[in-house]
Amino acid sequence: MSSLIRTRQKVHVPSFSLDFQRRNDTHGSGFGFPCTKEGKLLLNEIKGPGLENLVSCLAVELDALVQTEEGKLLLDELKGLLGPDKFEQCLAEKYDVTLEGIVDYSYDFWEPAQVKCDCGALVDLTDSDYNTCDKCERLYGLYGTPYIPRHLWEEPYDPEDYY
Repeated sequence: MSSLIRTRQKVHVPSFSLDFQRRNDTHGSGFGFPCTKEGKLLLNEIKGPGLENLVSCLAVELDALVQTEEGKLLLDELKGLLGPDKFEQCLAEKYDVTLEGIVDYSYDFWEPAQVKCDCGALVDLTDSDYNTCDKCERLYGLYGTPYIPRHLWEEPYDPEDYY
């Protein structure tokens, strides 16, 4: 017998970015780097050229960064990740940007309900009419109610009639 595994639920995905806007350019053109809500950069999520762009953007705020312990630690960590030569090269390439600050790009989505089919497969209940098991082709309604097989329906089923 089929059983409901998970009800439909809203999922919140927090996402924040430290954004820099190019001066004298279209709004929205610039750079964004993943960070926490408090603004701590998530360096493990920034790879290769992204790190180089980050250093070139931070060069604008260099005077302010070297005055705080946290700023010094960040610069040291970036120097370690890029290597001293590449780090200095990126600082010298100082981009013409302004710091926009921390921008919230968080979003929500609905995760569908899920039922465990009699055959053992999991079926996402996403369609309001028919949700088909990929393994045995059994049909389920939006709330996990099993339907009788199509060949037992009174009217012949033709998918073209519905599209």
